[in-house]
Amino acid sequence: MKSLGLGSSSLFIAIFAILFNYLSIRGLSLGEYLLSAYNLSPLFYDIVGVLLFLLAWFIGKKHNNDKFAKLGVILSSIFLVLYIIFAVIGLIQHIIHLVI
Repeated sequence: MKSLGLGSSSLFIAIFAILFNYLSIRGLSLGEYLLSAYNLSPLFYDIVGVLLFLLAWFIGKKHNNDKFAKLGVILSSIFLVLYIIFAVIGLIQHIIHLVI
């Protein structure tokens, strides 16, 4: 039976990253609320979200024998792949706009 350890935090970090990026309160994401005092650009919120997913992935991979570590790796991997797909689509749209 697997025990709780540092790898278990991978799942909780991934869940926090999802809430940070996608939980909307009165039209603003949780990340925007938390970081609004620093007057950062909206791009920075996305960067922090990606870094949280990368942290969850790295911790889960490094401590994969802990309970919930594999689930944290899977969850963070799914969202990182989605970020990459949407970044490529956005880049393609930007290039098409420049050509047309």
